[in-house]
Amino acid sequence: MDIYLGNDGIVRWNNVKINDDKFFELMKISYGLDPYPFVIFNYDKSIECDRLNFIRKRMEQSLGCAEGRCGEGTGWEHDDGMPDRPKK
Repeated sequence: MDIYLGNDGIVRWNNVKINDDKFFELMKISYGLDPYPFVIFNYDKSIECDRLNFIRKRMEQSLGCAEGRCGEGTGWEHDDGMPDRPKK
């Protein structure tokens, strides 16, 4: 699943613009899926820091990023192209 934060501050979920309420709802649903989707987060480098930090914090709280369910940028791939998954 791809999440992108544009320089306009709007979240794009798999290339679809969504508002914050929808974003929070989708994150809650995604966390409960089995198998769960691996989330890749990217952002426009000119985004305001406060907005970026707000979205990052919500993702960490809602998606289990500390459990290895999220990646940022391009450093998340193995040689086989598959995301790193935490061990259960």
